[in-house]
Amino acid sequence: MIGEIIMNPSGMQISNKNMEYVAAVAQYDSITAAAESLYISQPALSRFISNLEKRIGVTLFQRVGNRFLLTYEGERFLYHAKRIMEIEQELQNELSDINKQKQGRLRLALPVLRSPNILPRILPPFSRQYPNVDIIITELHSGFLENMLLDGDVDFAILNDIPKDPRIVAEHIRDDEVMLIVSPSHPLAGAGVDRPGSRHKQIDLSLFKDENFIMQPNDQRTRRAADRIMKDAGITPRVLCTTRSIEASVRMVLQDMGVCFAAETHIKYMMLPFKPICFSLGNPAAILQLSLCYLRGNYQPQYFSDFIETVKKRM
Repeated sequence: MIGEIIMNPSGMQISNKNMEYVAAVAQYDSITAAAESLYISQPALSRFISNLEKRIGVTLFQRVGNRFLLTYEGERFLYHAKRIMEIEQELQNELSDINKQKQGRLRLALPVLRSPNILPRILPPFSRQYPNVDIIITELHSGFLENMLLDGDVDFAILNDIPKDPRIVAEHIRDDEVMLIVSPSHPLAGAGVDRPGSRHKQIDLSLFKDENFIMQPNDQRTRRAADRIMKDAGITPRVLCTTRSIEASVRMVLQDMGVCFAAETHIKYMMLPFKPICFSLGNPAAILQLSLCYLRGNYQPQYFSDFIETVKKRM
């Protein structure tokens, strides 16, 4: 493998295996869990880390009970190790392109709530075009995704907004409106008014100032949009409960427990016993700008460029 042995300034040899093993222990804070993920024995990994520390002359991990926590030296080792592995992967991708081999790896992260709606639309056509490209999917709540992209843990991230970090390139996919979700039996279910160009009736949010709200945690994008909307409306919500599951929120609304906020596409693909009432709020803050993001300046093999075009076309 290209770059399998790296020489550090003191002449010590640092291999890709060194970097992979240290990264695994750092990820799990545990020799046992890291060994399982690497498919080696726990004693073998313990010996490996101990021998590596002796060889390079620094302590990489602080042992705290059963936990293995990175020291400052360990953090710097891992930081540079990741950079080395990224450079190696970039070189391999470029050489693969030069040889015109349609092989490689694509790592995509996206919000777990959007995964069922997005993946079936974009992956089948891309996989037909590039059957030998391995696709690695990471599904998390949206608060983690931008950092994963900046840390080099994924190649692409689908985000619910346009990131402000100048290191990130954002390809706008579409707008998705955050709406107020109300049960059909709610007293205000028929209070909406038609709005030109909208599929949904519009309503004044202040009418719900005394209502129970079912909300998402503060780190979810839908919650942040909801907070901006309510601030603009001068409402301090009475929060009945919080849940990461937007579908759970909607189902509780249908049981007349309160009202909630949800993006239009989230509602569209839910299998519900009956349809809720979806009100547009006529507020620019209610618009989520769905975007496909990647790091600026990184080498892109041809299949990366084709993936971007597939997403833009299918979404």
